[in-house]
Amino acid sequence: MIDLATGDCTSKFVLPYLCRKKLSNKTVPSGKEAENMTPLIKDWEQAKDLLSQEKTSTVLVPLAKIPLELDEQLAIAALSERTDPGYKLIIHPDFFEKKAIFKLKTAALVVTDTVLASSQLNHFRPDLAVEVSDKPAATLYHGLIDGSWAGLLLPAESLDDMPELPEGFSMLSLHPKEFIPCPGQGVNAWLARTTDKVTRKTLLQRHHHAATAENTNIERKTWKLLPESARPLTGIYSTKDESGYYHAAAVRINPQNKHCRFFRISSSTNFGLAEKIIEGLESSDTA
Repeated sequence: MIDLATGDCTSKFVLPYLCRKKLSNKTVPSGKEAENMTPLIKDWEQAKDLLSQEKTSTVLVPLAKIPLELDEQLAIAALSERTDPGYKLIIHPDFFEKKAIFKLKTAALVVTDTVLASSQLNHFRPDLAVEVSDKPAATLYHGLIDGSWAGLLLPAESLDDMPELPEGFSMLSLHPKEFIPCPGQGVNAWLARTTDKVTRKTLLQRHHHAATAENTNIERKTWKLLPESARPLTGIYSTKDESGYYHAAAVRINPQNKHCRFFRISSSTNFGLAEKIIEGLESSDTA
């Protein structure tokens, strides 16, 4: 965890690490020719309409944007390899504080996209003023560059197609095992019409990443077990190590006071793991 007095990270995970590189201009995960050939559509309604109206045989969509309960006419045919599932925090140079947790000055204003993210940020830095906005990522990005706020906290996948950061701006990458994302973050999914069995079979055979599915299935199943109202306030991130053990980190936000409740578990099997995560979140102490 983090030493709140010094800002040092004392766990084996590095919660934020400073990254002064430029933002990537890729629109889909690099190194994947198949994904490069299929435009990534980040708007779920647009993607759904393209398939439903038979304007295309398949669309590529961030898995985190896809509802748990799909229309019967649509099906997830394949999943990409997971790239960056975490959040990135971009800091305006006027508010950068080297020794502070998250490198932000006291009481700085940060804008983010969800209560899940804002509550976790305030868990580690209660002094920060954090606002949740549903504006497009590009609008929020340019607001930061213009100095409207001190920091911008968004999923890495939301920043893939942003312009290069101006000189002096800093970017922190937050480890998803400690700053926990929503299920499926960092993964893209190929969708096809349910009746188009040829396309579905082709996508499955050529592009499906089974190792990704093992973990996202755990994450999305955990979400599915929750009441619909609790899902936006719950983050889950699952990995599988070389020995075959699953490691899951989860957080649930209290809707009244926005306090975070964390839970972590390791298991040799994925059987019943989603249920154990729910049980752990309900019984764990605030971390």
